[in-house]
Amino acid sequence: MCSPTMPRNKERFYLALYTRAASTKPVMPGKEDKYHWAFLVGPKHENKSSQGTKCHAKDVVIIDETKDKDTIRTEYHFEERKVWLTAVDMIVVRLLLGKVLDKERLMDVLRGTRVKKHSDAGGWNSVSWTKDVLDRLTREDGILGASVIDWETVPTWDLVNDIELEP
Repeated sequence: MCSPTMPRNKERFYLALYTRAASTKPVMPGKEDKYHWAFLVGPKHENKSSQGTKCHAKDVVIIDETKDKDTIRTEYHFEERKVWLTAVDMIVVRLLLGKVLDKERLMDVLRGTRVKKHSDAGGWNSVSWTKDVLDRLTREDGILGASVIDWETVPTWDLVNDIELEP
């Protein structure tokens, strides 16, 4: 039985992997950057009209116009937006990480995790930001209930064969 202060059907916290452009070649040793990594927060029970929140470090193309030539570079920006959970545009997989106990604090962690600009990134990407978020969440009590957020565990699950890979 639930206590009056503990709501039932808590929202869920997910890790979502999205396809990248075919021209984007992975450079990380484990090829984690083959996909774009993001977090989703959504209801426990979904239907066709369910919405959630997507949070991620998004790479944005910047065109610097000068007199002599234009320079194209990318920068990373934090993006938080409402999404339809049934619209799986380019999503490869969605992994349930845990139950959300305190959404306000979870969103504070997501919003407050540093997103590096590309010029100082040195290989930094959406995978790096995801790891930073998970590291912060492991140090915070009361944000997530039952959860799996240890970085060493999350990327070692083979979803196709439903087995844990040897690290």
